[in-house]
Formats: sequence, structure tokens, C-alpha cells
Amino acid sequence: MKKILLLVGGGHAHVYLINKIIKEKQKFKTILVSSSQYQFYSGMASAYIENIYSDNDIIFDLKKLCKLGEIEFFEEKVIEIDPENKNVILKSGKKIDFDVVSFDTGSELKIDNKYLDKEKIIGIKPLTNLKKIKEKLGDLKLKEVRFLVIGAGAAGIELSLAIKELEKKMNKKIEVHIVDRSDMLLPTFPKKVQEVVKEKIYKSNVILHLNEEVKEIKDTQLITKKGLTLDYDLILWAGGPVSNQMYKDAGMSVDEKGYMVVNQFLQNIDFEYIFGAGDCISIQNFSQMKKVGVYAIKEAPYLWRNILNYFYCKSLESYTPQNEFLLIISLGNQKGILSYKKFVLNGSLAWKLKNYIDKGFMKKFNSEF
Repeated sequence: MKKILLLVGGGHAHVYLINKIIKEKQKFKTILVSSSQYQFYSGMASAYIENIYSDNDIIFDLKKLCKLGEIEFFEEKVIEIDPENKNVILKSGKKIDFDVVSFDTGSELKIDNKYLDKEKIIGIKPLTNLKKIKEKLGDLKLKEVRFLVIGAGAAGIELSLAIKELEKKMNKKIEVHIVDRSDMLLPTFPKKVQEVVKEKIYKSNVILHLNEEVKEIKDTQLITKKGLTLDYDLILWAGGPVSNQMYKDAGMSVDEKGYMVVNQFLQNIDFEYIFGAGDCISIQNFSQMKKVGVYAIKEAPYLWRNILNYFYCKSLESYTPQNEFLLIISLGNQKGILSYKKFVLNGSLAWKLKNYIDKGFMKKFNSEF
């Protein structure tokens, strides 16, 4: 009987693995479990909202790709992991056994569960919600619309400025407010980036409410703990990332935030046949890594080679995360700000470079499939 490789999650690293499986016939069976048939490329999210990119530009069809690689696909959610007995339980109750498993499930959205089923509140995760956000924008028939964006991180800022750019295209007056409990904008970014972004927010007439924490959300109003009351037509929740509880519940080692701990081989420190990549993991001695997509992309080749090496009883390859990486924030209307080490570039050239990199990433995989 063939051994089984189980992939849980359709993130960027696993898309890379699927590409390899399509091209390289292996002696093991592969199964992918993902909560959605479609994987959205996060780097193009805000420009997608701004209607610069279409669905085809930023979406991988995981089911279609799995068919090309003869990979069994389940559009389901894993709710329980049994690492000792080498199986997972799906929400439907189905049990899937494995010989080797890899997790690329990303991080969860930091949002109170009581808001998850509210019609006027949409979280930016899972990324499939991007399509829902666009549909809601189109469905709002009001001539004047008020959006509240919860979270002043890079994602919240990009979304806010993208929505503001739709004002002319949609022939509507769109008022955008950003609410964040922090007293500083983009605290982990260089000061120059903070200054440019803050100025852009001001010039775009996006209203910033820092040091304000959500206390209560009613049908048409948000109330902060300081007593600020904001009316809204739609709330986009872009709060910070949190870990999936299932790793801790499974008895695996997790860091102080609950992310699964792996070693330099991207291998779980408790169970050698469990691997992981992307936002769902914490690498030993590198626990302060930011939750950004660039790491999943860099980890993917190591993840693939180490899974193969484990199957075929060969030595594993050590992965060392880079200390510095290129970061570009979209500022709307095909403008952006680029930051690398101490270098900062602001304007259309930064966005063009981002567009070139993002389109190149999508073309690389879509053309090869």
C-alpha cells in the first residue's frame, strides 16, 4: 500500500508543493484538505478590492490543481489532530490517516466570535472573504456609505485606501474610518514609512481613531471603551492574527501565542512526521518573525525537499529565515511605499514593482500548472 502525504490548508507553501507533485511523479499518495476550493493570493488583496485585479488574476483553483496532480481533495475543515495515531478528523466527522502531514493553514482572525455571524461585519480572513467584500460593496445602493475598518495594520490600511479610491468609480460618497486600540500607526515599520502612510491617510480623508478599543457593536453603531460612537453601513475586520487552537489541543508544543513550534527543518519538535510552513508555525529561535507571506514562499522549497527526504530516509535541509525582506504597502490608485532595510521608496514606482512581483508569482505557478 502507498504511503500517504496529507496536506492541511491551501496556503502559498502548499500551492508550491502541489506544483511539484504535478510535475514529479512520487511513490506516495497525496491528499489535500482545505476549507475552500479557492486560494486567494494575499499580496494582491487591496488592488483586487479596488478592481485593478480580477478573480482570475489572484485565485488558485485548488480542486482543479489537485486533479492535475492526481491528488485527492476535500473541501473541508480539520477540527482535530491525533498526532499519536497519525490521523485528523474533519468537520463532517470523516477521519483521514496519514504517514506524513504538513500544515499550511495560516493564522486566524482576531475577532470576537459573537461578531462572526453578523451580516454587516466581514472579516478579511479567510481570504475567500475578499469576494464577499466586493459583493457587499456592489450591493450597497446608498449614495453615501460609511465603512469602519477595525485594525490599523498594513492590511487594514491597504483596504481602507483601496475602498476610498472606489469613490469616483462607484459614484458614491464613501466615508472610511479606521479604528485601532494601538496608540501608534504601524509600530514595527520604519519611521519614514509611518510618516508617509499617515500623510496618505490624511490626504485621502480617511479618519483615523487610534487608542480606541471596541466595546460593543450594535446594528448600526460601534461604541468604543472610551465612549466614542461611530455609525456604519459595513464593518471590515482587519484585526491582528491569532493561532488556531487545534495545535495546542492536539498536545503539540506551541509558542506563547499558540502557534505550532517547528525546528530548522520545518519539522514539528514533538513528532518527526509532522511538518508546517507559513503563518501557522513558529520556528525555534525565530519566534519573533512577522506573519507575512514572504516566509511561506521562501520556506516552500525546503518543506518539499524535507518531506521527500523524510519519506526516503535521507538527511533533512536546514532553513534559516532571512532577517530583512522587501515590503511594499499599497496606498491605492496604483501608488505604494517600499521599505527594505533603511531604504524607502514612495510613489507609483513602488507599486509597479509590487505589481511586477505579484503578477510574476501568479504567472510562475499558473503557467506551470
